[in-house]
Amino acid sequence: MPNKNERRLMLFHYLVKYCTPPKTNWEKAQFIYKYPRSIFQSKKLVRLEGVDQNLIDRIAEETEGFSGRELMKMVVAWHDAAFT
Repeated sequence: MPNKNERRLMLFHYLVKYCTPPKTNWEKAQFIYKYPRSIFQSKKLVRLEGVDQNLIDRIAEETEGFSGRELMKMVVAWHDAAFT
């Protein structure tokens, strides 16, 4: 199982990967390709407002015993929950 520092790095990586809105035209095109309904349903983009180093450190501490896969699934669940 990953230690606290490894969990912190994984959390940061997954938050950036799954919760950062597309910036370039290429990233926007990929987003529309992945979520074609977003054109009609105006799918909102998730942002990292309010997420800082202290929050990531706290989550890393509270997720002791989580595997890398469990951390990734948790961040994806946060992302999906933002749309419900």
